[in-house]
Amino acid sequence: MLNAPFIKSVAFIFILVVVLSIISFILNFGARYSNEGQSGKINQLMRHELDPAIMVFGSSVAYNHFNAELIEQQTGLSCLNMGLDGGPFTHTNGFMRDFISYSKDCQYIVITESYFSFANYQELYEPYKYYPHVSNEHVYNCLIKIEPDVIWKTRYIPFYNLIHFQSKGYLKEVTRGWMRAIGKPMSEKDIKGFHPKHLKWTDEQDNLNKATAPFRVDNIVNEEIFRDFLHMINEINQSGKKVIFVLPPIQKDGQEKLLGLDGLRKKYLSITSENVTFLDYTKHQICNNKSLFYNNTHLNATGADVFSTMFAKDIQELHTGKSTNSLANIAF
Repeated sequence: MLNAPFIKSVAFIFILVVVLSIISFILNFGARYSNEGQSGKINQLMRHELDPAIMVFGSSVAYNHFNAELIEQQTGLSCLNMGLDGGPFTHTNGFMRDFISYSKDCQYIVITESYFSFANYQELYEPYKYYPHVSNEHVYNCLIKIEPDVIWKTRYIPFYNLIHFQSKGYLKEVTRGWMRAIGKPMSEKDIKGFHPKHLKWTDEQDNLNKATAPFRVDNIVNEEIFRDFLHMINEINQSGKKVIFVLPPIQKDGQEKLLGLDGLRKKYLSITSENVTFLDYTKHQICNNKSLFYNNTHLNATGADVFSTMFAKDIQELHTGKSTNSLANIAF
């Protein structure tokens, strides 16, 4: 006959597992159910709810630059900005691959990458945006290369997601999800995934540029990562979609610090084909206007509207086939 201490131990373990399971469910459900902000659009993509004609991927240079609503109005093509703060190709190719696995209506995938995008990153920025989706094979295969230990544990060890509860950002997304679940969604500040920055160029940025020594950018590219990027482009083309690869504006003073930028441009330009267009806006006159930037690589809200108008014209020319030689990589 079982003794009382053993029965109590089993009962305690059972109750503990039940409690942890409930907490784990609350966290997972909330984090995946939010429809607001960057995590919200990731959740919608992973639920296969998004399929615009133009889908924009990239880091903050996409998130803060592409006014999807404006582009949609000027092209007549539905558009969504899937840009993520701190989300270069190495972080987001899993989302791209999942998107092309189900997308039927998308015609153009815009990949926006700057000079730092193909570096070998060793950690995720704002990882709480990614953790809820590591059970997805595309996302897992992407992220395991960056944080192998944490990503593996998050996917395979029961209740490991409780570790992420200490993250303020993770808790915020969980709250957003449950607020939506009870019919009281939090306000959405992004517009079709676009987040305008109402900031200005300051003297502090000028001083920072003066104090910054020039540095090479043509040796930042990790060749293994760039090969995966080429594979990604091939996968997109095989799915029947065209790729628009964008090098976004960089303020002129900041560009002068980037040694080897011409070599990087040539590398990016080399991948162009019938179904891959490279648009280089770093030689556009917009880069001379500090009032349109708030730092070297990021446009403010006014600059984003100016840029989005230019991009809309360029993609319209590509879409209609009626070129007026105003495409960024041709005209400058």
